[in-house]
Amino acid sequence: MASRLLGDLGRALGGRLFERTARGLAPTGTGEVLIRRAGAALAQMDGALREISVVSPGPVWDSHAQGGGVRPPGVESTAARWRHY
Repeated sequence: MASRLLGDLGRALGGRLFERTARGLAPTGTGEVLIRRAGAALAQMDGALREISVVSPGPVWDSHAQGGGVRPPGVESTAARWRHY
């Protein structure tokens, strides 16, 4: 599943995100940029969700929490995929 997702994303971006090495996978230049930007985007999302929790009476999901809260559609799967890299 993750391999297919990364392959699809790499094709959509016009290049490979990772190269196979004797020790596993290593990010390409494109992969390095995407990893850095995805981490920044997730940090921004966490900040927005914390801010929303102040003004919203309902539970809000914290991407670092192990369950609990309400997860916005699609956020959990996206965050979980990128946390592995």
